[in-house]
Amino acid sequence: MPPIWAISCSSSHCVNTFFVTVNGGGGGGGGGGVVVVVVVVVVVVVVVVVVVVVVVVVVVVVVVVVEVVVVVVVVEVVVLVVLVVVVVVVEVVVVVVVVVLEVVVVVVVVVVVVVVAVAVAEAVAALQD
Repeated sequence: MPPIWAISCSSSHCVNTFFVTVNGGGGGGGGGGVVVVVVVVVVVVVVVVVVVVVVVVVVVVVVVVVEVVVVVVVVEVVVLVVLVVVVVVVEVVVVVVVVVLEVVVVVVVVVVVVVVAVAVAEAVAALQD
C-alpha cells in the first residue's frame, strides 16, 4: 500500500500529495483498487510575506503621494488667497490715489480760476482809475 501523505518542496513552494484509495479493494478477483492522487500546492510563507510587503510599500507610497499632493494643493490655495488679498489691497490703494489726485486737480483748477479772476478784477479796476 502506498503512503497516505507525501511532501516534496522546491525553492518556491511545497507540494502535499495525498493518496486516496477509491473503490477500496474492488470485488470478485481481488486487486488493490484504484489509487487517486490529490495534489495540494501550498505557497511558501516567504512568497506571502513578499507579497504583503510589496502591498504595504505600495500603500505607503500612495499615501505619501496623496499627502504631498494635499500639501501642494493647500500651499497653492494659501498662495492664491494671499495673491487675491494683495491684488484687492493694491486696487483699493490705486482707487484712493486716483480719487485724491482728482480732488487735488479740482482744487488747483479752482485756485487758478480764483487767482485769474482776482487778477482780471484788479486789472479792470486799475484801468478804470
